[in-house]
Amino acid sequence: MGVEIANRQRRMRLNKKEIAALALKTITMEKADGHVSIVFVGRSKIIELNERYLKSNGTTDVIAFPLQDDLHEDQDYLGEVVVCTDVADDEAKARGIDPTEELYYYTVHGLLHILGHTDQDPAARRKMNKRARAILTAFLKDAGK
Repeated sequence: MGVEIANRQRRMRLNKKEIAALALKTITMEKADGHVSIVFVGRSKIIELNERYLKSNGTTDVIAFPLQDDLHEDQDYLGEVVVCTDVADDEAKARGIDPTEELYYYTVHGLLHILGHTDQDPAARRKMNKRARAILTAFLKDAGK
């Protein structure tokens, strides 16, 4: 199990060690195993990726690229999560919450997507959001926050 983290933005300071621990906690709590990549980008890059890969205009908080499929069951690379720090920071300020916690929530949400969770309908979205909150809460408690 491993985590690669790339920082391609300048808006937020990142604690890569803590983010890696969060990713490992998520993978462990989901009873999964494998490597993931997490990339932190700014608004212009997430817009570009959203339009290119999801055919959707505008910004988004996180995009997940799962790489597990039936043809590659033996591979241990689960996929890549791209998180927009600009959206996390803006949303946190608008809601009066900690930007790092919002960023971590997006990270967990993206990881859940590459681990097979979906949020395509309201019931699935509620279930996925509840799971993401439970993982984040457990992580923050373990980290003494």
